[in-house]
Amino acid sequence: MLLDVARARGVERLTGGHAVTPEDLEAAEELAGTRVRAGDVALVRTGQVQVYLAGDKHGYGYPSPGLSVRTSEWFHARDVAAVANDTLTFEVFPPEIENLWLPVHALDLVEMGMLQGQNWNLEELSTACGEVNRYAFLLSAMPEPFVGATGTPVAPVAVL
Repeated sequence: MLLDVARARGVERLTGGHAVTPEDLEAAEELAGTRVRAGDVALVRTGQVQVYLAGDKHGYGYPSPGLSVRTSEWFHARDVAAVANDTLTFEVFPPEIENLWLPVHALDLVEMGMLQGQNWNLEELSTACGEVNRYAFLLSAMPEPFVGATGTPVAPVAVL
């Protein structure tokens, strides 16, 4: 499911440093007209990848909107299988808790075992979902078969 937080907030792109909250995710659910359920993959659109697509590679990184530490509990309560977004850092940067480096990564990956993805270009998907007013779809995102890696690229395909 696409949780188009930027569209739900009425903007093209969230500002750098915006911490996406459970309330933002619920507003995106309301926009979608459905609710994230157990086993779903949640794609969270902030619009941040637009900076990169416009050619500003340095501006794409920092500051960055991203997931708040509060979202981990929200995803856990819904038993989400995986979450991905369109930012370099995945979580809000600068960090919302001083001197705590990548806490959302630790909560999602280590404590919950939930897969996560970063740097997804969700712009065309956002446009397509908005045109048909449907934000749920079949997603295929098979990882490359790297051995001994901690991460791998995927080639995601959404079928509306």
